[in-house]
Amino acid sequence: APSNSWRVALRLLEKVRADGADMVDDESLRACFNAAIAALGRGGQWRRAMELLREMQAGDGPQPDAITYNSVLGALSSAGEWRRALGLLQEMERCGGVGRRSAEEHTTSNLDFIGSWSSDPDCVRDEIGNGR
Repeated sequence: APSNSWRVALRLLEKVRADGADMVDDESLRACFNAAIAALGRGGQWRRAMELLREMQAGDGPQPDAITYNSVLGALSSAGEWRRALGLLQEMERCGGVGRRSAEEHTTSNLDFIGSWSSDPDCVRDEIGNGR
């Protein structure tokens, strides 16, 4: 059964954003976002994890880092959303690739349901290179 810790993590993030926005530096706030995204991934809440990433990218929070992307990629791949995960990798590549190699390896290791791709990381890179 998926974990419900994501609910607590989201409440804590919202509290920090509402009450401590002026007192928390970007690095600490990023850590709060990353913890919430990781908890969402464990809880099967990949859509909400993507929403938090998009909020960060839009400037509604600190800028995402490699941990952020890896957590979202983990949420996507755990949910079987491998096309979305590949799309995010393509986006990362276009934007300069925050932790791209690490994220690519993380996603590849979580794509067990694709079968042969899980044992052939070059297939993932080929898929990204072909823009699929």
